[in-house]
Amino acid sequence: MKTSNQPAPNAKCPVNLVTGLLGNGKTTLIQHLLGSKPQNEIWGLLINDFGEIGIDAAALTNSQNSENSPLVEVSGGCLCCTAFQGYQQALSTLLAQKVDRILIEPTGLGHPAKIIDLLKQPPFKDLVSMAGIIGVVTAAQLSPERWQKSAIMRDIVTLADTLIVNKNDLATPAELAAAQSVLNSTYPPKENCIVTSLQNSVSLDTPNLVDFKQTKQPFFLIAGLEEHAQQTAGTPQPFVSTLPLCTRSEMRIGNTSTIGWVFDPQLQFHRTHFLAWLNSLITDADKNLLRAKGLIKTGNEWQHLNTIDQQTQLSDIAWRQDSRLELIFNQALNEQDIATLESGLSECLFTRNQQI
Repeated sequence: MKTSNQPAPNAKCPVNLVTGLLGNGKTTLIQHLLGSKPQNEIWGLLINDFGEIGIDAAALTNSQNSENSPLVEVSGGCLCCTAFQGYQQALSTLLAQKVDRILIEPTGLGHPAKIIDLLKQPPFKDLVSMAGIIGVVTAAQLSPERWQKSAIMRDIVTLADTLIVNKNDLATPAELAAAQSVLNSTYPPKENCIVTSLQNSVSLDTPNLVDFKQTKQPFFLIAGLEEHAQQTAGTPQPFVSTLPLCTRSEMRIGNTSTIGWVFDPQLQFHRTHFLAWLNSLITDADKNLLRAKGLIKTGNEWQHLNTIDQQTQLSDIAWRQDSRLELIFNQALNEQDIATLESGLSECLFTRNQQI
């Protein structure tokens, strides 16, 4: 029985997504989380098994830690596609039971981004809030070859606020080194990464795992541009942006300047206009643009942006937290330069009267 810390009557129910490929240890992690949750809270479980038998749900049902945790199973497909209707019904069932938190474990065969998209649509956007997303991978899976071939693996890592690299006791030193190399190349980089073995006796900070959200500002690129950047880099400074629903930060190292924006996720960019604006910066020698990188919402899709050798690459990405853009220039930026940049960016924002 709940005796304290009762949520407000109209409070949204926090939802955590526990993602990972088949056999990575998602169910084991959920057992750990349930074993160390606040005793006065009731957590609901939504378990998705691709097959009809429901092995994961059965394992959790018979777990001592899951006692008093309502469990709804959705079997026979992935939540993101064939079992989508069952996913909506399962969420509604758990919410009707007034649980304090919902843990969702999708099958390791699906794309988790689509599950998040549903939570941001009516009626669920007014009933739930997206809490920390926890991804479970193994070092063996984080090889450069697997990273290139597996879109689902990239989705799992990209979406995770906390990434758990499990089964480290089974990994070779070479596999651990390769995994670290892959993680070092991710954008945005992982702020909260735990290397462990969930099958062994481990102590997990459950409140931090379920509530941690990746919030790091978009100044990741500049540190590698100067040999002693870590010692000489200034602190990113916040500024008031002229753009709507947006924060801006600036930083300078020597003659190199960087400017970055983080946009509210409801803002959308007109893909054609944005690419034209960015190309104008790339081709104008006077601008001295060294690099551009970002995560941009174009319509209902999210794109990973990268400029290499004055060529712009856009690729689909599972990121759903916000849009963010970072530009690095080989010159100091004055107020007029920044005003011009923001004016150009404002023309790229999608309005209701435009077609993307």
